[in-house]
Amino acid sequence: SFVRSCRLQRSDCAMKTVVALTNHATKPRIVCAALAIIFIGIIFGGRLARSLQWSFRGKDLAELDTEDVDALLNPGQDFDFQRVICALTRVRNEKDAIAEWVAYHNIVGFSQFYIYDDCSTDGTGELLKKLSSVNRNVKVVSKPPCKPRASDAAIYGSLFEEAKHHCQYLMVFGVSEFVTRQSDLYEQSLARYLHDTEAVFMKMMLYTMGNDGRQAKPEGLVTESYLHAAPYLGSQSRTMMASKNVLEWGDAYRPTRTRSLSHETTFMIKKPYDNIHPDREALFRGNPITAPGSPFFLKHYATKSWDEYTHKGVGIQGGPGTEEGYQDHEIWVRHNYTNLPLARVYTAVMVQKTKIELRKYGYSHKMTPLKID
Repeated sequence: SFVRSCRLQRSDCAMKTVVALTNHATKPRIVCAALAIIFIGIIFGGRLARSLQWSFRGKDLAELDTEDVDALLNPGQDFDFQRVICALTRVRNEKDAIAEWVAYHNIVGFSQFYIYDDCSTDGTGELLKKLSSVNRNVKVVSKPPCKPRASDAAIYGSLFEEAKHHCQYLMVFGVSEFVTRQSDLYEQSLARYLHDTEAVFMKMMLYTMGNDGRQAKPEGLVTESYLHAAPYLGSQSRTMMASKNVLEWGDAYRPTRTRSLSHETTFMIKKPYDNIHPDREALFRGNPITAPGSPFFLKHYATKSWDEYTHKGVGIQGGPGTEEGYQDHEIWVRHNYTNLPLARVYTAVMVQKTKIELRKYGYSHKMTPLKID
């Protein structure tokens, strides 16, 4: 604080410093050394701080992995303005994934969760009751009797009706999708981004993660167990929107009816596969790649292990479906990608933070060494 105040009034500050030091110091050498250090701090302190803060901007994205992780993800005290950001989702037999998803997005900045249990049979409903008893911001919307295979309009409509008066922003997305930040584009929280941009709505592009060839379900978290991805295509998105502008939400990708907005805004909201931020060209390990143009996107853990793929009632698009699950091994093998994903540092650190957060719900996860490769 002393150096910052000195930068504002350098000459006056320097004179006061000389007087203070000559009054209290007994050795001229000490006075000279102290003056030199202070003047260097006055002249170069701000410049050095700024260069450190922005040093990773514009680099090859792979070089971000060598930065100080804690400094990268926690660049300073964020402002105290809080957005009420709500996550809306439907689940069916997600007992092994829902707690991680809630804990992870609690850290990201989602403050409330509205969850529709779509007739789960694996204990998901009981787990949701436990989660909601620990975290009052987890709200289970569906009520018995269960209505199997209810329409999207009915499910997302009921979620929206429950949430609309409590949320400033809301987004419908699945428990296999995790909000991820590109730290070379933005360094602060999701709430800060919405405040800075005064966003009416934002598209988050989906980025498909692979199954890493895992046959059995891993013991660790989803976000730490699957470490490779498909090339980014920029072909599908979810929509986050200010709830005051939404009149009806009956779709998994975007609201179906909004208040009167500009023609261009309305047009972009209704296009589920297009991004309002043009995709950008970047470098990754010296090779040109395409990356999302928005600071925030969704890592989509679409297939996971073979055991999960075959036993889950809802699988990836294009697979032959049955009530028991998807059985097409050829499709599953095609999702064993080998590309290193974007934002690996961010996800690796979020794994550790999520494990700490999960302890609030009675989970005990071993903290693993931070691995980026």
